[in-house]
Amino acid sequence: MSDLTAWPSPFWGSQFIPSAKGFFLEIFAGEAGLTQAIHARGQKFLPPIEILPNNFVLDAVDILDQQVVLHIKKLIAAGSLFFIHFGTPCSSFSLARKDEGGPPPLRDRANLWGRPNLRACDIEKVQLGNKFMAISAELVTMCHRCSVGWSVENPAGSFLWSMPPFEAIETLPQVERYLLDMCRFGSPHKKPTAILSNRDLRTLALLCDRPVRPHDHEPLVGMIVVEGKKVFKTKLAQVYPHELCSTWAQAICADQQEVLARTFAWSQPSDERKRPVGQAIPWSGHKQQVTAQKALAAGYQLKRSALPPLLQIELEPGEAVRRALQLQHPFTVDPALEPDLQEALALAVLHVIAEVLFNFGTSEPNACSLPPKLF
Repeated sequence: MSDLTAWPSPFWGSQFIPSAKGFFLEIFAGEAGLTQAIHARGQKFLPPIEILPNNFVLDAVDILDQQVVLHIKKLIAAGSLFFIHFGTPCSSFSLARKDEGGPPPLRDRANLWGRPNLRACDIEKVQLGNKFMAISAELVTMCHRCSVGWSVENPAGSFLWSMPPFEAIETLPQVERYLLDMCRFGSPHKKPTAILSNRDLRTLALLCDRPVRPHDHEPLVGMIVVEGKKVFKTKLAQVYPHELCSTWAQAICADQQEVLARTFAWSQPSDERKRPVGQAIPWSGHKQQVTAQKALAAGYQLKRSALPPLLQIELEPGEAVRRALQLQHPFTVDPALEPDLQEALALAVLHVIAEVLFNFGTSEPNACSLPPKLF
């Protein structure tokens, strides 16, 4: 899907499950730069999830809405997604908050869930951060269990990585934490960053190369005026550089192709098969075949033997997967007209043509020249 307006609106919370597979999803998307880079590579994507709409986020979506979370879980369980990225907000987890006149720290090593004696507004920020962290951890765990690719980004020193749910996630098989500096991807800030993922993202693990490529780092302290409003520099630096998004999307798509290649190459020893590869799947006409075709056209399904199998010869498992992905879902195909209706329509069209010819002064068509079947 390459057009955001093609989805039901609002999409999130509708519980709509597309028949196609292999979608990318970005949660806490911000400007949705990674989604745009995935889109540029021709990959399918679902509407990015972000509370503030922008040029690429058409609808405001609250991830704290349980219907939205339920919708995401249904998509994961249905196998609709091949990768989810979580740009989990770091504001309450950040080490950039210091007792130096700016925003005060909200956590420390001894108080990961929130420091004591915080102001009411800061308690609210901590609780919100904890909710975002818990939702991210829950969905990441489900993705991992369902073999869906995922990644989570936060500053390298973020307390998010020390939270018990994420410490547990980091111990899961094939999970790695990749460290990078944003200056390697065109950012004016060094901004050490970490990405946790169950996919191979080593191409992102690039650290500052100032000794071989002299450059300066703008410090991420203080505020800057943007469109007449004061904004913390740390907030502006949350937007991913274009070069990072492009490299990231390339790694995600390459990993997907590698996973598919391994799947398509899957074979089974001949002595473990019920029938040899290439042999036709036995099926004979069924007395309920016409009824089954009508049921299929209406979005229902009769017992399996009433219609011929979609794959009609014995295949290796990997090849069966490849061909199945190329099939059009039967429920999305317009049904053929019944023979009696086709004949009636053909007769009606033929008589309309005859009437037109007669009105233009040509000889009236001879009924004997018409197909006998129509009379």
